[in-house]
Amino acid sequence: PIFVTVTVEENGRMLGGTDPLAALAVVQGMGADAFGINCSHGPAKILEILRRLAPYAEIPLIAKPNAGMPCVDGDGCAHYHMTPADFAADATAFLDAGVHFLGGCCGTEPSHIAALADAVRAASVKTPMGKGTIVVATDRDAFVADTLPQVQTVLNADCDLYDAVSDCEVEDGEVVCLAIDSEADAADFAECGYMLKNPVCFVASNAAVLESVLRTYQGRAYLSTDCPDAVSGLAARYGSKII
Repeated sequence: PIFVTVTVEENGRMLGGTDPLAALAVVQGMGADAFGINCSHGPAKILEILRRLAPYAEIPLIAKPNAGMPCVDGDGCAHYHMTPADFAADATAFLDAGVHFLGGCCGTEPSHIAALADAVRAASVKTPMGKGTIVVATDRDAFVADTLPQVQTVLNADCDLYDAVSDCEVEDGEVVCLAIDSEADAADFAECGYMLKNPVCFVASNAAVLESVLRTYQGRAYLSTDCPDAVSGLAARYGSKII
């Protein structure tokens, strides 16, 4: 089994600025068996984030918080002061949010884990709720859609892909459609794709070329193709939706 956890800062984003919902969308689409949050700012902060992720989770969630934030003494040593009872106080709330796996990160000791186990011993968990929800993502942000968009004008229909991405001006949240017709297009996107902050739709017919661009894209894209059967495996593997 592959379990993936990420750390978030006080602003609710990962250390590189990524929305954890974007990370969930990508990771569960690629076949991870569970996803969650570790370390961070203690149980209450992690619970807040996991409650936000739960409606979109198709796999079990994980919570592995710190025992609060450390205090640093005059010698530069970190001390965690959250008691086992306080650490376990939100345990059943985690289960209600769809969390299946509970543990502890920095500052936790066997007594914290024992308290956690005691708190949930007779409890039950809720099944993840996100089946059928459309979530696409860039490398930083997630976009939730109620319906699949219509294929819009392809941005690079009449120009070089790199130039099209460099000059792209779209409304926030608008889907950017790009034709990926060759390995050269895939390589160009690997170089310049980071400049796009909007959800992306790759328009392609060649499954091998499409896989090349999907492997380098640090997000979850829509796919548009005139041969959906040929690329359905890629859509499943990379968590993308065919439109």
